[in-house]
Amino acid sequence: MQIHAAAFPGRERGDYFNFIHVVKDELRSVFSSVCVVRVGMQAAWYVYVP
Repeated sequence: MQIHAAAFPGRERGDYFNFIHVVKDELRSVFSSVCVVRVGMQAAWYVYVP
């Protein structure tokens, strides 16, 4: 069974699975320092300095 984002009106149609691979580079392009703290098997905190 496939569920498409269009089936959920008003929900964000983000690109999460690509985002998790590029998030550090994107944050580093805006913030002076980025630290990734692993808080679980599939979870992380992104701590940054403006």
